[in-house]
Amino acid sequence: MKKVYFCYFFVLLFICFLHAQNQSTLADSNKDSEKDTVSLKDALPGGNTETVQSTTQSTDSIVSEDTLTKNKTSTLKISTDPDSTIVVLDGEKKGKTPITLENIPVGKHILNLKKAGYFLKIDTIDITSDSIKELQYILVKPATLIISSEPAEAIVMINNEKMGITPYKNNKLRPETYLITLIKNGYQKKNQSVTLASGQTDSISIVLSSIDNIKNEKNGMEEKKIKGKEKSDKTKLSAIFDKVALGIFAGFSLIILIIELTQNNK
Repeated sequence: MKKVYFCYFFVLLFICFLHAQNQSTLADSNKDSEKDTVSLKDALPGGNTETVQSTTQSTDSIVSEDTLTKNKTSTLKISTDPDSTIVVLDGEKKGKTPITLENIPVGKHILNLKKAGYFLKIDTIDITSDSIKELQYILVKPATLIISSEPAEAIVMINNEKMGITPYKNNKLRPETYLITLIKNGYQKKNQSVTLASGQTDSISIVLSSIDNIKNEKNGMEEKKIKGKEKSDKTKLSAIFDKVALGIFAGFSLIILIIELTQNNK
């Protein structure tokens, strides 16, 4: 029985020893924490003290090129011919030309230039550095084309695309060269090219040829060829006949001459 009490006493003594060790470690930790505490006295009315825990942290990072260029901006100076053209950058209206736009971020931007009576101008701007970039644009006016034909109501094809019938007018064409084709039943198809200039009006008139007339012309040409050939053949036969007749006449003349000479010798 005494051995059992002795064991209980020994276990209790060991538990007390471990508790004492934990208390000592906690006290040391509190002292270290107090060393990193900064006391701010007289910061608040009444001389109260406010403490701020000071911590330090060190990080290492690699600075990428995207980070360096992220905050870079550029200045755009935009001018147009004509002036007073509406400027829209990335879907936002900025004003009218001539205009200077500042703090434009580096990267790609979509520029739209709008003016009544002119074609819309769309451009992609690539800004690569924080500098001043000057942009100049010439806006293009639509050209007008008027087409008439003889006879009328011929199908109008522009660059092989059906556009309407004659008389035809289009005032929304870009300045360039076009292939005009007119088609009408009973008439031969006719092609013609035309070059349009910005803001100008051009008129063309095309006369279509009837297929019957073309056939008649071809038939007439064939008849002329045949008649010409027949005439040529007759001419050749006549020449041959003349040569034969001349030969026969010459032969008879020679025979008569020989007979007369023979009689004179007798």
